[in-house]
Amino acid sequence: VDLSMQFDDNGFGVDLKDFRLNSFDPDFVLSSISFVAKQQGDNLLVENLLLQTPKSSINADAELHFAETPFYKIMLQSDSLSLNEISPFINTDLPDLTPQVNLDFILQNDKTDLKAVVKTQSQQIDLTGKIASPFKNPKYDLKCGLENFNLANWIPENRFANRISGEFKIDGTGTNPKTLSANVLAELSSPAVNSLVKELALNGHWENDSLKADLLLDGVAGALSADVEINQVTQKPRYWANLKTKNLNLFPVLNDSLYVSDLQIETTLSGAGFKYPNINTELAVRILPSTFSGLQVDSLR
Repeated sequence: VDLSMQFDDNGFGVDLKDFRLNSFDPDFVLSSISFVAKQQGDNLLVENLLLQTPKSSINADAELHFAETPFYKIMLQSDSLSLNEISPFINTDLPDLTPQVNLDFILQNDKTDLKAVVKTQSQQIDLTGKIASPFKNPKYDLKCGLENFNLANWIPENRFANRISGEFKIDGTGTNPKTLSANVLAELSSPAVNSLVKELALNGHWENDSLKADLLLDGVAGALSADVEINQVTQKPRYWANLKTKNLNLFPVLNDSLYVSDLQIETTLSGAGFKYPNINTELAVRILPSTFSGLQVDSLR
């Protein structure tokens, strides 16, 4: 440890020139950490923070004002952040990736601005957001963009999609389900021929404890469309849903030739209640001309 500190009636100062640590169970090596921090009254300033491990390097600066009207500014940059080095602390196996990370966060005049970028050599995730009145009745506008996002790098042995590009959007006001108003939009695509999700479009709206949403999905296993409407979600829910499949082939999903199929199915679900014994539901299924495991089905209700 190489550390110097200074105190007076107004605050303190810390100059950490070097600190190193080796730990066992969990195994972790902190090659070096250094920073300069100054506190005066309600203000805290952290400059030139540099954290290094054998596989990671992080630079950060922060300016924090803990006043009646707070001001927070945090900037973080990492040219290499090893996810494997984080795994022991959260007891979860993370992928063997070392992405670049950039984060900018500002809270000023009861408004928050956030921008984050995570990227590797071939893929990138962009997150931007604006939140007004974050501690009361927040009004938010959040976006997440994906570029060549490969699920195989993050979720081993997944077969649902890879090299996904597109965007998620969420905007709305409030967090209480009974009063919030929010919109969700997702548009994703994958160029991979064998992807279960080649195209996905989701449009949802929540208003006064009610949800309306529609989904379109197309991939190597066929196409699916769904419309959903739920009223009084957190009270006495009443719901209606319609689902249609076109050329649905279960073989790519289940990876078993027994389930080679070409299914055209229309399903309608309506009712009230989600908890037993207060469930009252009607289900109607209609199968149009289809094939399943070599069997021909002309129609079925």
